[in-house]
Amino acid sequence: MAKSCKHVWPIMKEPVTSLCCRRCGDEREITRKNADLMFQDMDFTPFKWAFRTYVEGILAERN
Repeated sequence: MAKSCKHVWPIMKEPVTSLCCRRCGDEREITRKNADLMFQDMDFTPFKWAFRTYVEGILAERN
């Protein structure tokens, strides 16, 4: 994983357990800890907030 990558995580239509960065290919499982890290690694954009809502929905469905 490139240290300087500002990750671009996709939002998928179907439920998934992990996501791959569109820029560097880094793959991460969707967990509470990883969700926080994935969110921090992203550029600040309106998409960042949509992504957070998306991941929170995935985590809520698992509980």
